[in-house]
Amino acid sequence: MKKVFKKLIRSILIIMFLAVSNNLVIAQQTLSLKQIIDLSIKNSKQLNVSKARIDLANASLVAAKNNQLPNFNISGSYLRILQPNIDLAYK
Repeated sequence: MKKVFKKLIRSILIIMFLAVSNNLVIAQQTLSLKQIIDLSIKNSKQLNVSKARIDLANASLVAAKNNQLPNFNISGSYLRILQPNIDLAYK
């Protein structure tokens, strides 16, 4: 009886091991080199900091260029008098 019980436990353990190892193989993803590079660039903190510094420098450059240009202000008004009251007599 012990031999049958041991064989049964061994076969159950082997089946469980094969099922777990099969799931582990299936769970692994295969990524292409381009996907790996894209993920590393997306998640790199140092690259994100460098990109922020570049964006800040570009914004400063645009602001400096805009400050070189002169500022013009144009304003106008229009007044229409429908019935003017004009008295040209000098007193």
